[in-house]
Amino acid sequence: MRLRTLVATAMITCLLPLAAWAAPGPKEVIQGTVDTIINILKTRENPDVLTAENRQAIRKAVEGSFDFREMARRSLSKGWKKINNAQREAFTVVFRDLLERSYGNRLAGFSGETVEYGEVKVKKKNRVSVETDIVDAKRRTPIHYSLHETKDGWRVYNIAIEGVSLVSTYRSSFRKTMKKKGFDGLMKAMTDKLERLKKEDG
Repeated sequence: MRLRTLVATAMITCLLPLAAWAAPGPKEVIQGTVDTIINILKTRENPDVLTAENRQAIRKAVEGSFDFREMARRSLSKGWKKINNAQREAFTVVFRDLLERSYGNRLAGFSGETVEYGEVKVKKKNRVSVETDIVDAKRRTPIHYSLHETKDGWRVYNIAIEGVSLVSTYRSSFRKTMKKKGFDGLMKAMTDKLERLKKEDG
């Protein structure tokens, strides 16, 4: 009986549609991540504060959805080619911490807004944009996520809020700092800013 059951299970498994085994598409990646973050924000004890636990939960929620190395590379632009692998890794770590801290601070004011998920627009063969809108009683705030397909699935490499690209904003700032102070000066400026944000939040 046991052998017969195993054979039957194997046959049913083989007959399942391929879609059941497919990795999440770009819209599913964004919707799953955003819905998880919203649930974290809704269940906070203090709706006006992001605790360390809240931030850690949000960090975990975006772990498999954001390509922080690609975001860091694009933000540093030409400067990326001028630094070695160890410097790239160090930059990516600080960049991610700074981005998550800033992103978290934006989310801290969440107070029951809803999210509408729009179209998926194909940019290139393995790049798309997922359109969303944050909606409250007074306004709609468009947020577009740019994703590319990697060996691990679809990952976010840029965010545009009301038409303003996060990567482009960072790139402009990083370029000016690197030109004046070099890579070490940029790292110090980013680390100093991160520490200030942590103290302010504390």
